[in-house]
Amino acid sequence: MNIDILYKKLKQSKLDAAIFFSSENSKDVNFDYFSDFKNPTFSFLIVCKKSFIAASSIDYERALEESGLDVIKLKDYKYNLKKIIKEKTKAKKIGILFSSMPYSIAKSLRGYKLVSISEQVQSIRAIKSKKEISYIKRACEIANKCIKHIETQFSKFRNEKEIFFEIKDVIEKKKGDGFSFDPIIVSGNRSALIHPYPSFSNKKISKGLGLIDFGVKYKGYCSDVTLPFSVDSLNKKQKAIVEAVLDAYGNCKDMMKDRQSINEIFKVAEKTINKHGFEFKHAAGHGIGLEVHDPPSLSISAKNERLKKNMIVTLEPGVYEVGIGGCRLENDFLIGKKPIALTNSEFKEF
Repeated sequence: MNIDILYKKLKQSKLDAAIFFSSENSKDVNFDYFSDFKNPTFSFLIVCKKSFIAASSIDYERALEESGLDVIKLKDYKYNLKKIIKEKTKAKKIGILFSSMPYSIAKSLRGYKLVSISEQVQSIRAIKSKKEISYIKRACEIANKCIKHIETQFSKFRNEKEIFFEIKDVIEKKKGDGFSFDPIIVSGNRSALIHPYPSFSNKKISKGLGLIDFGVKYKGYCSDVTLPFSVDSLNKKQKAIVEAVLDAYGNCKDMMKDRQSINEIFKVAEKTINKHGFEFKHAAGHGIGLEVHDPPSLSISAKNERLKKNMIVTLEPGVYEVGIGGCRLENDFLIGKKPIALTNSEFKEF
């Protein structure tokens, strides 16, 4: 189990325990990931020699049923986390995720040595289990169905919002959970915005460049694809943008394999786009899983990191020029001895 792997890493780091907190107002997917108890109302996961959940009364019965861990009631300890730790773990050095642990809870743990376990958690979540891979593959299969539907029906779409509802309908018909993030559906000048607001609108589909960036969730796991397109003929500068993106994608796609340097993938994408006279403005890709941005990040900051077998990672070079348009091609890859593309997006001319 993932929780056992985490405890081994805690011991290697000379930590006694780790604490995760998740609630309606402060959700931490790592709680779900390590406990198999989804979407608690207000509960703690304590990872130690004999890991357990300290649950609110609302969560108690479902936590017992779903997690397979021991479960205690917070109210039996008067919601005193320090008392629970003292009586149940004897821990002194505790790992937490500072990015997701509410300050008020971290503050309540004064007297304990709190240590970041972000690196340990990310390294575990980056490698997908067989079950996770099967869920993500299904999310990718549904995304591919959406891509095919868009391609065959594109001439009927009048505006960005119509495309959104068509994709939503396909996801529902194929039994997906829904979108893994708010889709980006843009054309014309709006395609030059990496993160436009709103992400889609009633705006008419314009001539020139455009892109549809969306993801599907299946059993909580994400896919993420971007379908770049053009409407009618392109001018010289727009053609150059497309050429740069397709060249960068082509140069990088065979690198999406086990043991490949992540930093090198980014450098190849950046160098290719720079060669065409454009700036590369974001990472070359990212992991996907319970979150649409799981570790690793294919960026310049990944100095000594390498892709590993059973990671699932996007590749998404892009170029954006204000007043001209933007293009981004993105697909999802299962990392193995050779690249395994799980989605089949490609540049389309409409």
